Amino acid sequence: MGAFGGGKFTAAVVGLGNIGFRYDLDSRPDQIFSHAKAYREHPGFDLIGGVDSDEKKRADFEKHTGVKAYPSFDALTKSAGRAVDCVSICTPTRQHLSSLKEIQVAAAAMVLLEKPLAYSLEEAREMLKLSQNHFKIAVNYIRRWDPGIAGIKRSLDSGSLGHPTSAQCWYSKGLFNYASHAIDLFHYFFGPERETLFIRGKSADAEDPRLDFLLRFESFDACFQASSDELLRLLEIDILFERGRVKILDNGWKLQLFRARDSGEHKNSRVLGEDALPAGQDMDRYQYNVMDGIYRSLLDGAPLASDGPSAFRTLETCVRIEEQSIRGNA
Repeated sequence: MGAFGGGKFTAAVVGLGNIGFRYDLDSRPDQIFSHAKAYREHPGFDLIGGVDSDEKKRADFEKHTGVKAYPSFDALTKSAGRAVDCVSICTPTRQHLSSLKEIQVAAAAMVLLEKPLAYSLEEAREMLKLSQNHFKIAVNYIRRWDPGIAGIKRSLDSGSLGHPTSAQCWYSKGLFNYASHAIDLFHYFFGPERETLFIRGKSADAEDPRLDFLLRFESFDACFQASSDELLRLLEIDILFERGRVKILDNGWKLQLFRARDSGEHKNSRVLGEDALPAGQDMDRYQYNVMDGIYRSLLDGAPLASDGPSAFRTLETCVRIEEQSIRGNA
């Protein structure tokens, strides 16, 4: 196991910004929000380096982690003198493709890409093509890896709540960077939508607009509404079923499951009562859960909760909605 059979898989982080390592500078010891801390805390990984073109970011990374940082991935591999089993790409979205090309020659077994995969389908297709027969791509849609969300999916798959009948999502921060999390969860729960319908725009951001839209599934519509507040961090989902309800609140930090039961007051009437979750949440260690899923995939081939093809389908939906906002729904 691992590059040199030492019992651990080697890992590196490319892009030493917030999600790369800075989110944990002020976190509690039991919280794990960044790629660097997740690799360092997981017993199955050995973090051997960070990469960033910014000298100050490299210095900060070395100061806070005690791990060497390099100006390029090539410099890391030459200095380390060994292969890297898993590489996190935490660079800005528009640099994902170039970052992937840079590490391709190192023949990593796994690449963990930040979301969204790209802003264009052309770049995303090229990224998936680069990975073919070389390495697996995992994508950091963190909520798919949370045990609480996985437990909700098991409840939905069991059919105990019946068919979904309607859904609402509120989001901020843009279609690609925030709404895509919710779109990805709807795909995870129900599969791809049948149709998308643009409703109205809330911002003129050319790169990541805030848009209202519908996702139309077989038995229900999911209405997405964007906040106009540029500073607000918001992601909430409310899904009604024939015999229940699921609410994802506080940016995914709070889950609620409701089941229909007799009201006890009126004949032939029911109410929704909150039920225990099938599995507890662990969002305070969301990045650790991602790395643990990747570790299991590297170790014994376990399926990835979020991979290149699933992230590509989410990107397809985002691009379609964006195009409808420009050209109309026809």
